[in-house]
Amino acid sequence: MATGRKKSISQAVCLPQLIRVLLRSLDIKRLGSAASKKLVSEISHSISVELMEPVEGRTEVRARAEVRLDGKWSEEVGGKPLITFLGTYEARYDFPKFITLKHAKEWLDDTYSKDVLVAQSIPVINLHMHSQLEMLGLNAHSKVIGYSVDSEQWEKITPTPPPKKSPRTRKKVAAST
Repeated sequence: MATGRKKSISQAVCLPQLIRVLLRSLDIKRLGSAASKKLVSEISHSISVELMEPVEGRTEVRARAEVRLDGKWSEEVGGKPLITFLGTYEARYDFPKFITLKHAKEWLDDTYSKDVLVAQSIPVINLHMHSQLEMLGLNAHSKVIGYSVDSEQWEKITPTPPPKKSPRTRKKVAAST
């Protein structure tokens, strides 16, 4: 049953919408032969977010995030890189029309909100990075932004054996006459 009360802007969940992801710069270099070698990857990233003021009467409040990826693939940790990847991406977001610049600033002051905003563009950026690396013959599907072997924790799961099947018996049913 509706009570007739409207939610205030602070109570409503109104996430900005990703409108585009742009590749601003890309630099991929093959510095040595990586064929049939086990490679170690080191990927670092930096992310910055800023608000863009609306143009009076033409646009709503927008946000811009810049994501910079710097990856190196070598035979050993800290070794001479065989392949390097440096990409800078820009993602743009539109806030709903009723959100003011003041409310958007308050929302982006929270680190969690910035993460929610940028999380929309991370799959697109990862897909582009992986496709570029595959063209060089490098399988990078196991790496994602923010992956770190040091912070990885896995729970050990012991497999349970499947239940034993009961023997099936077939019974002949006498035909009724």
